[in-house]
Amino acid sequence: MTGSDELQISSSKVIVKWRPEEARMPDLIDAPVFYPTEKEFKDTLKYISSIREKVEGYVICRIVPPSSWKPPCPL
Repeated sequence: MTGSDELQISSSKVIVKWRPEEARMPDLIDAPVFYPTEKEFKDTLKYISSIREKVEGYVICRIVPPSSWKPPCPL
């Protein structure tokens, strides 16, 4: 490309301009973070189901379990 970021090709004139302001991604919104209590998190799947409506507009969310929570080990 030339110094002005244009590209020209032989007889059929093609001009390409790079406009970074049009190429940038939109502002990202932070994913929601949830801090359930021990009582709320006792039934993990029920808790996840209870926050579903709040999370549906996002691709991802974060759930920080209570410090006393121990993940089950079915082995």
